[in-house]
Amino acid sequence: MSSASSTILPAAALLIALLLLVVSASSAQALHAPPSFEGATPQSLPQAPPTNPHPVAPNWVAHSTKVSPPAVAWPSMTYDAADGYVVLFGGCLGTSGGCAPLSDQTWVYQGGVWANLSELQPHPSARYAAGMTFDSAGGYVLLYGGQGYASTPLNDTWKFSAGHWANITSTAGTAPGGRRGATLFNDTADGYTVMCCGWDGNGNLGDTWKFSGGVWSSLATSVPVRNGAPGTWDGFSGHGLLFGGGDFGALGDTQAYAAGSWTTLSSGPPAGQGAGLAYDPAYGYDLLFGGVNSVPSSQTWSLSGGTWTQQIPSTSPTARCCGGEVFDAHDGYVLLFGGGDGNGPPYYNDTWIWTGTNGLMLNSFYASPDPMDLGGTTTVSVTASGGAPAYTYAYAGLPPGCASANAPSLTCTPTSVGNFLVKVWVNDTAGNSVQGILDLGVSTGPSITSFTATPAAVDVTVPTTLYAAISGGASPITFVYTGLPGSCTSTNAPAIVCAPSLPGTYQVQVDATDSFGKYASATLTLTVSPLPRVTSFLASTNPQDQGLSVTLSTSVLGGTGTFQYSYVGLPAGCSTSNTATLSCTSVVTGTFPVEVNATDAVARSAFGFLNLTVAPDPTMVSFVVAPSSVDVGGTVVLSLTVSGGVTPFAYSVSGLPPGCISQNLSTFSCAPTSAGTYLLQGSATDIRAEQAAATATLVVHPALLITSFGVVHQPLDQGQALGLRVTAAGGAPPYTISYAGLPAGCASVNSSSLTCIPSLAGTYGVTVTVSDRAGGSVSSLLNFTVASALQLESFAANPSTIVLGGSTTLEVLTHGGTDPLTITFVGLPPGCLPQNASQLPCTPTAAGTYTIGLVVIDMAGETLKANATLVVSAPVPFIDQTLFSVPLWGWLALIVLLILVGLGVLLVRRRKGQGGLATQPFGQASQAYVNPVPPASISEGGWAPDPDPMEVQPGAPPVPPPPPGA
Repeated sequence: MSSASSTILPAAALLIALLLLVVSASSAQALHAPPSFEGATPQSLPQAPPTNPHPVAPNWVAHSTKVSPPAVAWPSMTYDAADGYVVLFGGCLGTSGGCAPLSDQTWVYQGGVWANLSELQPHPSARYAAGMTFDSAGGYVLLYGGQGYASTPLNDTWKFSAGHWANITSTAGTAPGGRRGATLFNDTADGYTVMCCGWDGNGNLGDTWKFSGGVWSSLATSVPVRNGAPGTWDGFSGHGLLFGGGDFGALGDTQAYAAGSWTTLSSGPPAGQGAGLAYDPAYGYDLLFGGVNSVPSSQTWSLSGGTWTQQIPSTSPTARCCGGEVFDAHDGYVLLFGGGDGNGPPYYNDTWIWTGTNGLMLNSFYASPDPMDLGGTTTVSVTASGGAPAYTYAYAGLPPGCASANAPSLTCTPTSVGNFLVKVWVNDTAGNSVQGILDLGVSTGPSITSFTATPAAVDVTVPTTLYAAISGGASPITFVYTGLPGSCTSTNAPAIVCAPSLPGTYQVQVDATDSFGKYASATLTLTVSPLPRVTSFLASTNPQDQGLSVTLSTSVLGGTGTFQYSYVGLPAGCSTSNTATLSCTSVVTGTFPVEVNATDAVARSAFGFLNLTVAPDPTMVSFVVAPSSVDVGGTVVLSLTVSGGVTPFAYSVSGLPPGCISQNLSTFSCAPTSAGTYLLQGSATDIRAEQAAATATLVVHPALLITSFGVVHQPLDQGQALGLRVTAAGGAPPYTISYAGLPAGCASVNSSSLTCIPSLAGTYGVTVTVSDRAGGSVSSLLNFTVASALQLESFAANPSTIVLGGSTTLEVLTHGGTDPLTITFVGLPPGCLPQNASQLPCTPTAAGTYTIGLVVIDMAGETLKANATLVVSAPVPFIDQTLFSVPLWGWLALIVLLILVGLGVLLVRRRKGQGGLATQPFGQASQAYVNPVPPASISEGGWAPDPDPMEVQPGAPPVPPPPPGA
């Protein structure tokens, strides 16, 4: 170093110190007011490797500090080029297991010293894995998103400038969407901040956004999806970098961003998520440390000219991921803080620097106690190393009662309360200078500025963080908590994590006592609700017809705050909505298992399930009227078949004929009472009032009747022709006719007339059945008798030979036939008169041999004819000796007898001479008797008797006797 430089640098340092003392003396600050850095000159990052590399190879150096942030993983860390220090915010504290609780603390690092600015209000809510970088165009630190206590990542935008946080979400335009583990870096070449990747609660992202002019906008470029990928801006090569990250496993690619597009660079380090990455302008390369892929890594790699090279330092931090790594431009080295092994707590709070210089640096700068009570004594101490000892010291910003001294420590008693930003400059003999900063609080005693539960209302088993914000008081502060819910215990810490085991409303009190015994207390109300549960999840109509609206209603008990609702498994046409009552109309049919998820304000969920059935609209498959043609009085069955719809159905049929009444049945029967043609309409209405309908025609014919059924000719003998005749009316012709019960020898025919000859006599009941084409049927019974055939057993004169003057009897013996019989004798001898009798006494008056004819006719017209021979002999005179022995009176009797005979003969002769009946041989036909009517022939028009030549026709003149001798 030149002598001019040796002279100028100490003089400049002294001038700066005097200016700061003047500013410090003129600006007394209120108690616990946040430090102000307004007006500081932004420091730009070097854009090229140093021209004179450090003579000592770089190495990781553990940097012990008196005060440091708590052990955290996934904090957000960047260099604030406007205010000249490193800013660290948030992260996973992990003291209750896992990531919880989360940190909302803000720390700054400058000159090797950490300072806690956590009392700044407002500030972002507790979170981890938020994206953070310095936005050079805006001149402030930019923070976006991260993961809070809710299940959905955050999407708010904050800026940190001059020691103050400000929420700029409302002015930052359309947010890129909630995400954690995003990659942010400041693109100084294009003048905006770049953000990509992250996890949005449903999956990893690969989109790219820019923040320019205070507004977010999307860029038309992307990288493979991932989260937890470290990023930095390479000031020498002029492009942004990201490495690895995770997407269902660790990634190992290197992506470079420039002029609005991404390029994949050569691979090098092993795949990992959550590594540290920072551009080190002192050496002109990008430095990567750690990461996790199942197990954490402790490897250090550098990227220069597009090529990765593994560095082999003599010392190295413990293998880790998820810490903060950034180049501290104020102090000239890469700073690494915190992290963990990737498997959960415990986390780290160690500070490491990557350096190869033996130059001057601060190891610590702190006050003890800090904060302190007014009237107490505190000691401000600073330690330095490197450079060219001995060192000189200058302080600025001390509270009243304390004066600067050229010493590594000074003890004083502040006389005013306030929050004092104390700075120290350490100079070595080579003209090197290093600066440190600390925040010294002086108060009248401890004061609890706020006592909060985050969240203030929780469910059973849900952790809440109780935090007592303290101002003033002399360290150490002792904390005691009372009124805690079950399973929560007091811990001597400003923040405790409590997971209540019992529901209720609790009044919790915290007592804070400083080292001087000064006391402060505060209370809060903590509400603990039972875990949420879905008490009912119902569909207003289930099943429901397709195309009709259904309302799903969810009832939840327990839980905290407002519920967020989501539905899965809904049918097409239904979309999820954040509401406890969801109405939708399905456009598909089927049975759908639907789940509702109700998540309360503390991310506890309750689930409900139901099977939602959507039926197709009802359709009339068939409307059957059987038979479709029926006679009056006949039975008809009406059947309606429906598919789809929601049972039960209401059935009805309109247009029915008289005698039929509609019934609420899918099948019913009735008997129409009036003929006609009827158009019927059948309908089925399901329980959701959806209707299906169809029509059918029913023809009702007049009633089928048998108007007559009889025997054509009666009486009837066996062997005679039987004639049956039936007539019908009404119904639906043509008719089908059948006969049952016919005599032997007769068979049924499909005809209105039946003719047959019975082969057996008897009394018969014949049933005729007439059916029509409409299915109607009617029957009639007819009883009649068939007599046995007429037969002649004998016909003879008894005796058959007599002497003239003697008597005989003509005897006729018959059986069968139909009484009464008509008996006629033909060819009787003189002296015998005909009679209609089966025995005819006869005393012939003339001798001779007679052939007597017999005609027998019964009521059925059956006729028998037969002949019998009668011999009448004349007496023969003779003399016998006995005559003389006859007494006198005997002779007298004989004489009288002869006289009488003679007189009879004379009388006969006289009558003959007057035209009396002359005898004839039987062989000659006689017209003197009546022949009964012969069997009739059956015709369609009735009986027509055949003429008999022996029958005397009504009205005809008597037939004259044949001439003598004929």
